[in-house]
Amino acid sequence: MLQKIENWLKNPKRDYASGLEFFNRLADTETKARFGGFLNGVKDVSDSKETVVHFPQLIQRVSLIHGKIKANPDAYKDLLVTESTKESVEKLMALQKKVDELDEKIGDLQADADGNADEIDSLGNDLDESNEKIEELKKKLAEKNVTVITPADLPKQLAAAYARNKEITPLMASLHASLKDESISDEQRQGIAKKLCDLDDERRGNWDGIDNYLESGNLALPEDRMLIYSEDPVIKGAQIAKRIDRLRENIKKSGDALTKHRKAGKENLVVKAQNRLDTYTEELNGLQKELDEKG
Repeated sequence: MLQKIENWLKNPKRDYASGLEFFNRLADTETKARFGGFLNGVKDVSDSKETVVHFPQLIQRVSLIHGKIKANPDAYKDLLVTESTKESVEKLMALQKKVDELDEKIGDLQADADGNADEIDSLGNDLDESNEKIEELKKKLAEKNVTVITPADLPKQLAAAYARNKEITPLMASLHASLKDESISDEQRQGIAKKLCDLDDERRGNWDGIDNYLESGNLALPEDRMLIYSEDPVIKGAQIAKRIDRLRENIKKSGDALTKHRKAGKENLVVKAQNRLDTYTEELNGLQKELDEKG
C-alpha cells in the first residue's frame, strides 16, 4: 500500500476517492476527528468542482501519513497488511476453485476408464500441488491471526443466508434464460427483470452480512461470491441503482458504529468499522463513476 500512496502523491491526475481511502484507513483518531468530517463531506468524489476546495487538504494529510509510515512502519503494520490478507484470500479462492474443477475432471476420467491413466496421474499431481499451496496460504493467514472457515462454521442465521444464496444462483440463471425467449410479452419481461434485480439485491445483502461477520472475527471464507451484474444494460442499471441504495444504508450504519466505538474508546472495533466504511465507500464511488461515464 505504501507504493500505492507514493504513486498517488506523484500523479498529477490523482483521484480524490483513492486519497480519501488512504486517509480513512491510515489517519490516526485525532486527525480523523479534526479533518475527517471535512474531507468526507464531498457528495460526489468524482466531481472535480466539488473536490476542488477539499483536494489541497487531502493531499497534505496523505503526504503527512506517508511520512509517518516511512518513519515508523511498525506502527502501521496491522493496517498495511489488510491488502495482502485480501490477496491471500483471493488466491485461496482461486486455488479452491481449481481443486474443485480438477476433482470433477479426474472423476469423469476415472468413470470413462479407458486409456486415461497418464492424464489422471498428471491431473492428480496438479491436484496435490494445489492442495499444498492451499495449506501454505492457510498457514500464512493463521500467522496474521486470520482463521479460514467453511460454510458449516457460520452461525445459524448466516448459514441460512449462505444456503439461500446457493438457491438464488440457479434461480437467477433460469430467469436470465427466460429473458432470451422472444415469445414473452413486454410485461412478462419487466416482471422477470424485477425478480432478477430483487434476487441480486438479496444475494449481495446476504454476502454483506456474512463478510461483516468474517471481518469482525478475523475469519476468511474462501469462496467466489459470484456477484456479477447482468449483461443486459437496462437490468444492470436497475441492479446498480438497488446496490447504491443498499450501500448508502451500509455506509450510514458503519458510520454510526464508527462514532459509537470511538466514543467508547474501543480502538479495535474502530478499525473494523472504518474498514467496512472504506469498503462500502469504495464500491459506491466505483458504481457512481460507472453510471456517470455512461450517463
